[in-house]
Amino acid sequence: MDEAHPVESGNIQAYQFYVEMALHLHCKDCGEHLELAQDLKEDEQECPYGIWQKRRAKAAMDLGWYVPPLTKEGSLVAYCLCPRCASNKNLKIKRETSDD
Repeated sequence: MDEAHPVESGNIQAYQFYVEMALHLHCKDCGEHLELAQDLKEDEQECPYGIWQKRRAKAAMDLGWYVPPLTKEGSLVAYCLCPRCASNKNLKIKRETSDD
């Protein structure tokens, strides 16, 4: 276990907040990149939130990307780890079970 990272990722709200702020994932350790805006529809480009944001947050979570939990104050911890780096550190990814 790496003491610098909480063992379990944040919940879906942490992922949605990350998507809202970045529109892509960039691994802090190895630099792997995942573009999240590739399926952004023309009518969503001015405000890429709502259903699209939830869909991309869940996809990142399902792919095994690690986004830390929000702080106690509800702020974003602005880094992420790719599935390989998260696995190498034995970090767990929460799985979202509802579709809402």
